[in-house]
Amino acid sequence: MFYVKGTSKTVANLTDDTTYYVRIRVVTSKKKPRSGLSPTIKLRTAPYRGTGGSATIKVVSYNVGTPKQTAKEGHPWPARRPLVAKAVKDQAPDVIGFQEVSQGRLEDQKANISQAEQLVKDLGSGYKLANTARYNCVNPLTPYKCKAKDQGAANSQKIVYNSATLTLLKQGSKKTASTKTKMEEHRYVEWAIFRHKVTGKKFFFVNVHLDPGKDAKTTAIRKTQMEQILAVIRNENPQKLPAYVVGDFNSHKRTEPANVPYDLMVKAGFVDPLGNAYWSTYDAPGAIVEKRINTEYSSHNDWMRDAPVKQGWVNGVYIDYIWVTRGIRVPEWETVVKVDKAGRFIGTIPSDHNMLRATTVIP
Repeated sequence: MFYVKGTSKTVANLTDDTTYYVRIRVVTSKKKPRSGLSPTIKLRTAPYRGTGGSATIKVVSYNVGTPKQTAKEGHPWPARRPLVAKAVKDQAPDVIGFQEVSQGRLEDQKANISQAEQLVKDLGSGYKLANTARYNCVNPLTPYKCKAKDQGAANSQKIVYNSATLTLLKQGSKKTASTKTKMEEHRYVEWAIFRHKVTGKKFFFVNVHLDPGKDAKTTAIRKTQMEQILAVIRNENPQKLPAYVVGDFNSHKRTEPANVPYDLMVKAGFVDPLGNAYWSTYDAPGAIVEKRINTEYSSHNDWMRDAPVKQGWVNGVYIDYIWVTRGIRVPEWETVVKVDKAGRFIGTIPSDHNMLRATTVIP
């Protein structure tokens, strides 16, 4: 509903090629009706007309570690913050799936700002959160006395995009099963639909973080989470747009008795560009990546000064993934590590996970 002084009103951020219905009435300065409603007016926005052709999309997945947890481990956020921001900026991504980037207010800051908001600010002009709500409460800024309301928030999972290259068309989230009981730790499947500004190509982007653990209960929960994630993808992407699923799956090619999330993704038709199949070492079945950079390094470094690497293997051991649908090309993949000639991390280690970056092409 809009209140207008005068005889015209411009409404921004409408969806392209979509029908809208409008009714008008006259009101007083105190917004009391002075007339009945007009007949319904039917309007339709123009379709978006891009240049067409292929769209190059740089995708990043990065578990950066929440301030409270990493501080307990001796890796405080203030020391890591500039390194995380620089590492991401150096890759110039179009879209990012962050995990463990806290939605809670930072205790070391006078301003009311969260780790996620601070990081996006550090990334610089153009980068935006796909969803700015911290919590699914009537007051989306705090969990205090939360009155539940779906705001599309996803706790410490955050989709960030470059608004200079992409337009956000739609976004949302849905809570999944979890071993976590606190509201602030609930797991979500977070999704967004974007349009590449130059070409007009649309794509569906999903960010996830599955539960960690090796016991049978957690393994079963991860299976349930994955099934719920795939159901959301089917429901929210009925047009079957080209799609990406990124995140921390907390399961890898040596997880016993199977890498269940991986198997379910493959069964659903998604492609692991690295071909990092179960117990693979010197081969990469089904790989589609054209150029590899540091893929022999594992995605979880566990703060070890010697970066975990599988020398001679095609791929390291990954719990973090960037999945694509068939038809998306992957000209380049980099597992981002800053190491010396001996394979030791240089300086402060930004996170206990290594950032993943894939340069992709939607034809």
